[in-house]
Amino acid sequence: MPKITEINLNSLNNRFAGFAHQTKRHKAPDIYYVSAQLKSFEKQYKKLDAIDFFCDKSLQLAKDLDEKGLSDISGIIYSGLIKIPTLTKEKKEAIVLLGLKNAEKKGDNIHILSRIVDLKYLYKNGNKKKYIGILFKEEQQLTLITEKYQQRTSGFKTVARDKNSLEKYTFRLAASKVDLGKALLRSNPEVALRKLQEAEQIFLSLNKTKEASFAQSLISQINTPT
Repeated sequence: MPKITEINLNSLNNRFAGFAHQTKRHKAPDIYYVSAQLKSFEKQYKKLDAIDFFCDKSLQLAKDLDEKGLSDISGIIYSGLIKIPTLTKEKKEAIVLLGLKNAEKKGDNIHILSRIVDLKYLYKNGNKKKYIGILFKEEQQLTLITEKYQQRTSGFKTVARDKNSLEKYTFRLAASKVDLGKALLRSNPEVALRKLQEAEQIFLSLNKTKEASFAQSLISQINTPT
């Protein structure tokens, strides 16, 4: 892996500073241009083994854009930074929380859900209390989306993908209830039972018999005395 040299890193930092300055000057920066530039800078910093510099500078740019009310652009930056695999767990959590705050400020239910899912995977093998708490938030957000699908997804903006169908979000809602049921199976069997029964009914309504059978197998564990 190439070593950082003072000259080429300074040059790259200066070019990023120019890009950041121009982005902040625009009242409505083009999200596709900004996204492409960020990907290019990420590759260049990676070649210099200086990805931490890219993360820090991009994060500061996102915060500056937030202050200027350019939340669409800052949201894209947060989303991109979250995908960098070398981030520490602590740094990734901090960025995800900023991204979540950004999405909540815009009332962007799809990106709120995305950031909640990011936290879900961060907490899954760690703090169980945080994990269960984020599972409830995931279920709540999916319920909001599925109950008023058109309204909740109409403002969805991304450079990477389209929104999922109502059926897919409904399936994810059932899956989130299964995750809750599994997490609460021992500590709160009453709530676990309710969530699993709800999941089973949703799966059946979608003709997902395999998933419904799995939910039923978990229900039987609760109903069977030990």
